[in-house]
Formats: sequence, structure tokens, C-alpha cells
Amino acid sequence: MLDQVFHAEPVPAMSQLAVLPFLSAVEGFLKGGKDVPRLRLTIHRVMSRMNLGYLQQVCPYLVVREE
Repeated sequence: MLDQVFHAEPVPAMSQLAVLPFLSAVEGFLKGGKDVPRLRLTIHRVMSRMNLGYLQQVCPYLVVREE
């Protein structure tokens, strides 16, 4: 097991605000009026650091719950 502690990199708030409405639309499309249990959505962006590629989560998971 790794002895490293992983911390989330900060993502600009404007990036998160731009992504959340898009995810909401994707959620509506995927559900299509049906109950979809355990649906979680998020978006990642590709980052390049020191010539290595990484995926960075742009916003928290959008968890869809039917009540």
C-alpha cells in the first residue's frame, strides 16, 4: 500500500459552475423518465504535469436519488 496521502487539487469555481448544469442535463437524458438506481455522474479533465497525463475530477459527484 502506498504511504502517500492524496489531496484533491483545487479546481476553479467557474469550471465547476459550468459543468454542473451540463451534468444535470446528462442525468435527465440518461434517466429518460425512468428510475435509475445508484446513478452518479462527474466530469474529469485531462491535466499534463511534467510530461505525464492525469485525470482531474472537476466537480463532486452528482448523486441522483429518487424520493
